[in-house]
Amino acid sequence: MRPPDSHEKDIVEAGKRIEEQQKRVTGYALRRELGGGDQKRLFSIWQNHSNQGVVEHTPALELPVELEESLNELGSALVDQLRSLAIKLHGTSVKSADRQVAEITRQYKELEEQTKAELRDADAIIEELEGKNIALQNDLSVAVDERNEALTKAQEDQAGFVAMKTKLSEMTGIEELVKRLKAVEDRTEPRS
Repeated sequence: MRPPDSHEKDIVEAGKRIEEQQKRVTGYALRRELGGGDQKRLFSIWQNHSNQGVVEHTPALELPVELEESLNELGSALVDQLRSLAIKLHGTSVKSADRQVAEITRQYKELEEQTKAELRDADAIIEELEGKNIALQNDLSVAVDERNEALTKAQEDQAGFVAMKTKLSEMTGIEELVKRLKAVEDRTEPRS
């Protein structure tokens, strides 16, 4: 669909120019004045503009007194019925809201109790794990002390081993010396 060639303001101005020439405004006259466009659209826009200023004046009619009284009575009864219905609806909506609040409160309390129970369980698990952690730290400390003692003893034993090895080496040297001395003695002893 192609865009309109003329805007409403242009169409209204063209219609006013046609009226100033004392001619009747038609779709074709507007088209000729604007140099193109759909005559139905142009005339429709002109009519809308022309009808805006026209206000229908109808004389105000009054109702007879009897009819006015009946209408007032019916209006009053209708207002009373509407008021009663509004009160019932309000009461029903308040009850419904109270019921919803009570249900939400109940669900909240259940959730709160469940959360508290889970927190108690979690606290118990944490305490148990902390106790195990302390016991493991104590065991580790004892094991480290035992290892250090074992290392110290191993170093002492190694020092003792080195000393014994040295003594053994010395003793082997002495034993060798004793054998030599004995051999020398055997040689120096007179033979009988």
